[in-house]
Amino acid sequence: MSSELEALLDAEAEHAEQHRDEPAKPGTKVSKPGHARSTVFSVRLNSDEVAALQTLADESGLPPSTLVRSWILDGLENGGTPVGLRLRHLIREAVRDELQAGEDSFKTRLRAEIREALLSDVEVDQHRGASSG
Repeated sequence: MSSELEALLDAEAEHAEQHRDEPAKPGTKVSKPGHARSTVFSVRLNSDEVAALQTLADESGLPPSTLVRSWILDGLENGGTPVGLRLRHLIREAVRDELQAGEDSFKTRLRAEIREALLSDVEVDQHRGASSG
Protein backbone atom coordinates (compact mmCIF):
# COMPACT_ATOMS: atom_id res chain seq x y z
CA MET A 1 0.00 0.00 0.00
CA SER A 2 1.35 3.43 -0.85
CA SER A 3 2.31 5.73 2.00
CA GLU A 4 -0.12 8.37 0.66
CA LEU A 5 -3.05 5.92 0.79
CA GLU A 6 -1.96 4.69 4.21
CA ALA A 7 -1.83 8.27 5.52
CA LEU A 8 -5.31 8.97 4.10
CA LEU A 9 -6.74 5.83 5.74
CA ASP A 10 -5.10 6.71 9.07
CA ALA A 11 -6.55 10.24 8.91
CA GLU A 12 -10.04 8.88 8.09
CA ALA A 13 -9.83 6.37 10.92
CA GLU A 14 -8.76 9.09 13.35
CA HIS A 15 -11.60 11.37 12.19
CA ALA A 16 -14.12 8.52 12.54
CA GLU A 17 -12.93 7.78 16.09
CA GLN A 18 -13.17 11.44 17.12
CA HIS A 19 -16.70 11.76 15.73
CA ARG A 20 -18.07 8.26 16.34
CA ASP A 21 -20.92 9.44 18.60
CA GLU A 22 -22.19 12.05 16.16
CA PRO A 23 -25.26 11.22 14.10
CA ALA A 24 -24.70 10.22 10.50
CA LYS A 25 -25.00 12.99 7.94
CA PRO A 26 -28.21 13.14 5.88
CA GLY A 27 -28.00 10.83 2.90
CA THR A 28 -25.56 8.47 4.61
CA LYS A 29 -26.52 4.87 4.01
CA VAL A 30 -25.62 2.51 6.83
CA SER A 31 -25.61 -1.13 5.89
CA LYS A 32 -24.39 -4.43 7.18
CA PRO A 33 -23.40 -6.67 4.29
CA GLY A 34 -25.15 -10.02 4.40
CA HIS A 35 -27.64 -8.80 6.97
CA ALA A 36 -30.25 -7.17 4.77
CA ARG A 37 -33.55 -6.77 6.60
CA SER A 38 -36.53 -6.43 4.35
CA THR A 39 -39.55 -6.67 6.69
CA VAL A 40 -40.47 -4.30 9.48
CA PHE A 41 -42.72 -5.37 12.35
CA SER A 42 -44.54 -2.74 14.37
CA VAL A 43 -44.96 -3.50 18.05
CA ARG A 44 -47.06 -1.41 20.40
CA LEU A 45 -45.56 -0.77 23.83
CA ASN A 46 -46.78 1.47 26.61
CA SER A 47 -44.51 4.19 27.98
CA ASP A 48 -43.30 2.06 30.92
CA GLU A 49 -42.36 -0.77 28.57
CA VAL A 50 -40.52 1.63 26.25
CA ALA A 51 -38.65 3.10 29.22
CA ALA A 52 -37.68 -0.36 30.48
CA LEU A 53 -36.56 -1.38 26.99
CA GLN A 54 -34.52 1.80 26.60
CA THR A 55 -32.86 1.19 29.98
CA LEU A 56 -31.92 -2.37 29.00
CA ALA A 57 -30.68 -1.17 25.62
CA ASP A 58 -28.57 1.56 27.24
CA GLU A 59 -27.11 -0.93 29.71
CA SER A 60 -26.23 -3.34 26.91
CA GLY A 61 -24.84 -0.62 24.65
CA LEU A 62 -27.23 -1.54 21.84
CA PRO A 63 -30.03 0.34 20.12
CA PRO A 64 -33.44 -0.86 21.34
CA SER A 65 -34.33 -2.32 17.94
CA THR A 66 -31.12 -4.36 17.88
CA LEU A 67 -31.81 -5.65 21.38
CA VAL A 68 -35.37 -6.67 20.47
CA ARG A 69 -34.15 -8.27 17.23
CA SER A 70 -31.59 -10.29 19.22
CA TRP A 71 -34.38 -11.56 21.51
CA ILE A 72 -36.48 -12.57 18.52
CA LEU A 73 -33.59 -14.31 16.76
CA ASP A 74 -32.64 -16.06 20.01
CA GLY A 75 -36.18 -17.36 20.32
CA LEU A 76 -36.22 -18.53 16.71
CA GLU A 77 -32.89 -20.31 17.12
CA ASN A 78 -34.17 -22.09 20.22
CA GLY A 79 -37.40 -23.54 18.90
CA GLY A 80 -39.48 -20.45 19.56
CA THR A 81 -38.62 -20.32 23.24
CA PRO A 82 -36.32 -17.51 24.38
CA VAL A 83 -33.38 -18.61 26.51
CA GLY A 84 -34.60 -16.67 29.55
CA LEU A 85 -37.96 -18.41 29.42
CA ARG A 86 -36.30 -21.81 29.01
CA LEU A 87 -34.02 -21.08 31.99
CA ARG A 88 -36.98 -20.05 34.18
CA HIS A 89 -38.76 -23.26 33.19
CA LEU A 90 -35.68 -25.38 33.99
CA ILE A 91 -35.19 -23.63 37.33
CA ARG A 92 -38.87 -24.10 38.18
CA GLU A 93 -38.60 -27.82 37.37
CA ALA A 94 -35.42 -28.18 39.44
CA VAL A 95 -37.00 -26.42 42.43
CA ARG A 96 -40.14 -28.57 42.10
CA ASP A 97 -37.99 -31.72 41.96
CA GLU A 98 -36.02 -30.60 45.02
CA LEU A 99 -39.22 -29.84 46.91
CA GLN A 100 -40.67 -33.18 45.86
CA ALA A 101 -37.50 -34.97 46.97
CA GLY A 102 -37.58 -33.03 50.23
CA GLU A 103 -41.26 -33.83 50.66
CA ASP A 104 -40.61 -37.52 50.01
CA SER A 105 -37.76 -37.44 52.51
CA PHE A 106 -39.96 -35.65 55.03
CA LYS A 107 -42.76 -38.19 54.52
CA THR A 108 -40.31 -41.06 54.99
CA ARG A 109 -38.97 -39.52 58.22
CA LEU A 110 -42.49 -38.77 59.43
CA ARG A 111 -43.62 -42.34 58.76
CA ALA A 112 -40.59 -43.67 60.63
CA GLU A 113 -41.28 -41.40 63.58
CA ILE A 114 -44.97 -42.33 63.65
CA ARG A 115 -44.08 -46.03 63.44
CA GLU A 116 -41.55 -45.59 66.26
CA ALA A 117 -44.07 -43.69 68.37
CA LEU A 118 -46.76 -46.29 67.77
CA LEU A 119 -44.37 -49.13 68.58
CA SER A 120 -43.27 -47.43 71.77
CA ASP A 121 -46.96 -46.85 72.70
CA VAL A 122 -47.60 -50.57 72.11
CA GLU A 123 -44.58 -51.44 74.25
CA VAL A 124 -45.80 -49.09 76.99
CA ASP A 125 -49.29 -50.62 76.82
CA GLN A 126 -47.81 -54.13 76.90
CA HIS A 127 -45.59 -53.15 79.83
CA ARG A 128 -48.60 -51.70 81.69
CA GLY A 129 -50.64 -54.82 80.95
CA ALA A 130 -47.87 -57.10 82.18
CA SER A 131 -47.32 -55.16 85.38
CA SER A 132 -51.03 -54.87 86.24
CA GLY A 133 -51.68 -58.53 85.67
